[in-house]
Amino acid sequence: MRHSMCRSLLGLTCFAILVLGIACVSFAQPGRGAAIDVQSDAEILGQNPKNVTARVELIQADINSANYAQAESLADEGVKLLPNEARLWSARGAAYYNDGLTKRSSGSPATEELRMAADSYDQALKLDPNAAPGNVVAAAFAQYGLLLWQNQQYRQCIPYAEKAANMYAKAWQYRMLKGDCESGAENFKAAVGDYQIAEQGDDKSQPALSSRLLAALGNAQLRMGDETGGLQSMKSAEQLAPSVPYPYQAVASYYITKNPPNLNAALDPLLHLAQLQPDNAQVQINIGDISLRQGNLAQSGAAFAKAIQIDPHNPDAQFGLAELAATQGDITSLDRELQKAVALNPTDASFYNATIAEMLLAPAINPQSAHAYAGGGNYVGQSQRDAYAQKYAEAATKADPNDGAAWYQLGVAYAQQLKRDLASAALRKAFKIFTSKSCVAVHFVGRTGSGSGSCLDYQRTMMIQTDQAYMQLNGKDATLMASQGKGGGTGKDITTNGDMPH
Repeated sequence: MRHSMCRSLLGLTCFAILVLGIACVSFAQPGRGAAIDVQSDAEILGQNPKNVTARVELIQADINSANYAQAESLADEGVKLLPNEARLWSARGAAYYNDGLTKRSSGSPATEELRMAADSYDQALKLDPNAAPGNVVAAAFAQYGLLLWQNQQYRQCIPYAEKAANMYAKAWQYRMLKGDCESGAENFKAAVGDYQIAEQGDDKSQPALSSRLLAALGNAQLRMGDETGGLQSMKSAEQLAPSVPYPYQAVASYYITKNPPNLNAALDPLLHLAQLQPDNAQVQINIGDISLRQGNLAQSGAAFAKAIQIDPHNPDAQFGLAELAATQGDITSLDRELQKAVALNPTDASFYNATIAEMLLAPAINPQSAHAYAGGGNYVGQSQRDAYAQKYAEAATKADPNDGAAWYQLGVAYAQQLKRDLASAALRKAFKIFTSKSCVAVHFVGRTGSGSGSCLDYQRTMMIQTDQAYMQLNGKDATLMASQGKGGGTGKDITTNGDMPH
């Protein structure tokens, strides 16, 4: 599968943000049961800073008036003075939680506030299991867990989601959140178990959320290798809420990331998604990528054009038009669209140029079939394509001199033009990079994924591919490595990163 397609399509593995239905809670703290007398409590606390009741009531009064900074300050001071007082830890949790929810509602991540709330409640319960209502504490744990999940801190979010689910089992959404965290951490077996527990508690009163649950279950089943069960769960999700996008996203992602990919099967759910989400540029980009891969240039061009109409500043959409032009051999359109993509995303200039070089080195596909979508242009023959491939590969190596794939494409372009010495030098440079750079280096990102296995699999493949190209130029005895799977003739297996310092 084309590497650029892998990069854009893999975004579908991330579900839309889960809404847990956690509302802001009124946190009445233990007190005298009457209206809070702020002046009296302030006088009492002034005389005795360790008076727990007065401090808690003042914290509650500040929460009620949305003066969260003052409430937090009173609570912080209280737990320092009396670190073993559960009521103060609970009041501290209330202050930070209300502050966090308020900031979240205005668009702030509120990471620190929600963390402080969850950890304060956790400490309160350690000191006194009855220090705060279970549903309130569970909500605080879940909100922070959800935030960690959204930030892709999957392993860190598991314990908070687990505490929420155990604290308030009636909220099956908390169990689903735990499954989401486990899926993110690729512990799919545990995720399936938690999703199934959540499904047992789901009364189906919220069809959209229930569909999301079934889609998540299906995704975990598919990732475990249970295709029959996974697709059945996806079908159930679609039937429960046909207008909800989650199952179509998950099915498309599954077929795209299979090894080998099943693009025909992926296209149908993507087309369905396009109807459900007509303003989703990424869906159009994915349709354009797959259609281009299948040779349906008209559909590909229309999808990329639609994506740009939705999001004129989307570099992936702009690059899709450049790829379309490269596939056709339309150099005029290619130059124009590629420069627009690079201007929108200069960081990927090497990746863009190297990918275009790779595409130009392949034969053109029926250039006239999508003439209208490419905007016309200068269609060139294969010898000219090779020369232009050299141009773009050179641009890629200048944009990132440590991009091994760019040097490899440059070597192939030189070889196609019978420039043996230049080709050999470029291939040696590519091989040196592939054997000396860590697989997490930036120029490997985006060139692994669907159908290519792990990053190390890709790196090994490129080493072998580069070595074979070098031997074709210089004879079978002119190998760049001692044996396949070994790095640079040193005898170190590349799976250990023995030749790739981090």
